[in-house]
Amino acid sequence: MSVHENIRAVRRAKGLTQEEVAEKLAMSVNGYGDIERGLCDIKLTRLQQIAELFDVELAELFEDGSKNTLNLMGMHSTGTLHHHCVINSMSPEFSELRIELEKQRIMCSYKDREIELKNQEINYLKEINELLKNGGGR
Repeated sequence: MSVHENIRAVRRAKGLTQEEVAEKLAMSVNGYGDIERGLCDIKLTRLQQIAELFDVELAELFEDGSKNTLNLMGMHSTGTLHHHCVINSMSPEFSELRIELEKQRIMCSYKDREIELKNQEINYLKEINELLKNGGGR
């Protein structure tokens, strides 16, 4: 599937209407519909907003196993330039990035768990301190 087809599929899987998504992205329904139909260039920032709204990784919008093209627009002193960025989800670079992303997710989950345990330890120490202040619970 292409990027716009993936966006449509994820939206439907999330149970959202085009109107709801357009409203959350602060854009017109027709403008958002054009994205899903593949009728317009999509800025990378807009794709990131869509991924965040759907609670998916940006890379998931590109998954297909074939080449997907994303048109990125950049401003230049002479006017608007269109840059084409080809992302091949079968490339070694893509695979390496995916592996690195998964490593980072795992590290974050371990750090979150460590923080949770440290907060529990702090609460236990506060309770012990209160008991000691109050005469050891006598």
